[in-house]
Amino acid sequence: MTCNEARRLITAYVKKELPDRELEQFLYHMEHCSDCMDELDTYYTVYQALDLLDYGDCQDYDFRNMLKKDIRATKKGILRRRIAGILLGALVFTAEFLLSISVYTGYEMKRGAQQSTLIERAILQMNYHGRKLVDSEYETGLGEVELKKKKTKKAAAEQVEAEQVEAEREKTPENG
Repeated sequence: MTCNEARRLITAYVKKELPDRELEQFLYHMEHCSDCMDELDTYYTVYQALDLLDYGDCQDYDFRNMLKKDIRATKKGILRRRIAGILLGALVFTAEFLLSISVYTGYEMKRGAQQSTLIERAILQMNYHGRKLVDSEYETGLGEVELKKKKTKKAAAEQVEAEQVEAEREKTPENG
């Protein structure tokens, strides 16, 4: 920022009408240019003195110190607004992320329910037409864990049945 640009913004600064981006550039220039800072001090003093005459609520007449405090407070305000903007952006991003995960999860749950419903309908339809489903046809709709459990139970049941048949055979010659 040039000195001419900074001097044009002095009145806007004193009236607190500068947007943050211009305000930062203005304050940076004022810190590094003593001539512009002297001019700001003059305008600030005149503005505060006129304000004092209008309202009469100022107990401190050290306008240079008031200007320094005002510059510090302005810098803090800029920093607070910047941090608030970053936090707001992070909050919006987090909310959008959680919402998209929620929508995706709901879609997957609905899709899974539709698939199981289709399998159940197929089973009912085949049973209705008199055709019993073979285990392998039914098991294609089950998960791997359920499939392993079912096969293990089936194998155990077949083994128990085979042992019972063997026990019956052994009893039959003894009774005869």
